[in-house]
Amino acid sequence: MTVKKEEEQKAEEKQLEILKSYIKNLEQLNEKTSAFRHDYKNILSGLSGFIKEGKTEEMKAYLSEIIHTTEKISEGQDLAWKELKYVYPLELKGFLYEKILSAYAQKIQMYLQIDEKLDLQCSYMKDVIRILGIFIDNAIEETRDMENGYIIIVAMNTEQGCFFSVTNNYKNKPELALIQQRGYTTKGENRGMGLYWADELVKKHEIMHNTNITDTEIAQEIEIMKE
Repeated sequence: MTVKKEEEQKAEEKQLEILKSYIKNLEQLNEKTSAFRHDYKNILSGLSGFIKEGKTEEMKAYLSEIIHTTEKISEGQDLAWKELKYVYPLELKGFLYEKILSAYAQKIQMYLQIDEKLDLQCSYMKDVIRILGIFIDNAIEETRDMENGYIIIVAMNTEQGCFFSVTNNYKNKPELALIQQRGYTTKGENRGMGLYWADELVKKHEIMHNTNITDTEIAQEIEIMKE
């Protein structure tokens, strides 16, 4: 096999991996949609109970909550498609889309600042997504039970590569000196491994990483260099 053929084969294999990853993210979204349809049947059953009992006020409150949740999911879809339209590679786009919808489904306010034509090309994309996944999952877990929980995701091009940050407000202030230690958590027993593994991946690929904590927010920042 010639060098050119080998390069073409490697390029095809990479594109296949990208497609598989993107399809996986879409399948996860489809599962969430199917679950929502199932919930919708339960919702209709609940309404039927209120109607039979003649409980008008309770039914109004029940419907109001359902409408609010549905609007949040729809709002999240619109925001995600708009902000992620020009994000590449596809597996990064699919990953961010799924996370944004997940946050909206849990009634978390999302703020996005994403550059147009963001195109991150690196040989360890899977690990970048794992790191960002840990940051976003932690942010979702911290804010989902808060009355005014919010998450800010920034993704922007830099001269050196791409910069990402995930910021959220919190209930329990974490200790900066301990946050990346194995097993440390503010969430209770048997938790707290995520940031430890994220830190291991950061070290493995020598990624620039900062953690900033204020009196109200925690921000996780990484910069991925061009290769």
